[in-house]
Amino acid sequence: MEKLAALDPLPTAVICSNDTTAIGALHALYRTTQKVPDDISIVGFDDIHLVQFMLPPLTTVQMSCKELAVAAVDALRAGIEPNHPKAKQTEWQIGTRLVVRQSTAFPRGTLPAAIKQAAEKR
Repeated sequence: MEKLAALDPLPTAVICSNDTTAIGALHALYRTTQKVPDDISIVGFDDIHLVQFMLPPLTTVQMSCKELAVAAVDALRAGIEPNHPKAKQTEWQIGTRLVVRQSTAFPRGTLPAAIKQAAEKR
């Protein structure tokens, strides 16, 4: 994260593979001059309970643990049971939902960001 924060131009957002990594990114950015979400947005994945209490609260992708467990069992059974109805299936879909909190904003340089910035100056 420190290497990304030093880039010029700075990325507008970082999407992390899980919420724990996103928390680490937030901490790394706290030690720089970059502000979340004004300068860079951070998104996690998992929606662990802790992220709603971060400063700022973390935007994350929520995934159903039940759907994941069902898909994992189906995939396991399909791999070991030759007559399983899903034996030839290679993909399982798991629904996700974006939980928008305060670690994301419109990317700088976009019209919505400019409108928001102008409104804040008034």
